[in-house]
Amino acid sequence: MDLEGKQKGMTLIGWMLSLAIVGFFVIFGLRLTPLYLDYFTLRDMIDDISAEASSSDMTQGQIWRSLEKRLDMNYIDYITPEHLKLIRHGKKTDIKLDYTAQRPLFGNIGLVVDFSYEAKVD
Repeated sequence: MDLEGKQKGMTLIGWMLSLAIVGFFVIFGLRLTPLYLDYFTLRDMIDDISAEASSSDMTQGQIWRSLEKRLDMNYIDYITPEHLKLIRHGKKTDIKLDYTAQRPLFGNIGLVVDFSYEAKVD
């Protein structure tokens, strides 16, 4: 009997292993995507605030209040005033956002992602 000609394709174990690997990356992507969407939203907020601050003299408190209103509208609740820094270089000012986002992946394994963004106020 010639079995070599009849055996084609993957076995059930092969399919299960392939699906487990694909499933892991799908879960990984589903957990990581919201973190990056929040980061891109925050980056746009900082750019908008830097444009506002360049047209008027805003203090760090005013910048934080403006950002806080935007954070509330976008349901981002893990950013605090400690994550926002104003760096002054003579007459120039930079707004820097630096934070770490953590999300559970599964079980006791989690994701930790560091984000940093800096915008110049002209």
